[in-house]
Amino acid sequence: MIKQLFGTDKDLIVQQFVRVEGANKAKFDALYNDFEKVRGELGQQKFSALNNYVKSYNTLAEDQLDGIMLEIIKLNAAQDKLIASYYKKIKKQK
Repeated sequence: MIKQLFGTDKDLIVQQFVRVEGANKAKFDALYNDFEKVRGELGQQKFSALNNYVKSYNTLAEDQLDGIMLEIIKLNAAQDKLIASYYKKIKKQK
């Protein structure tokens, strides 16, 4: 429920601060929705990995904990790459 509230609020904030009108609005909205879908999936994966790390911290071997942290680092890098990719796509729309 909280996630839904924040998701809706975030969309409203983006609409208020990123003013796109005319033909570009539909293109921007489609790109933003695609971005949010992928970002949300990455966020879920990161949450799951962090949750596994926290829940298993006292029971997993050091190399297993390292594996989880490496997964989190990889997901952070994927999120940065996603942001850069969509920034370029949106910038082309101007």
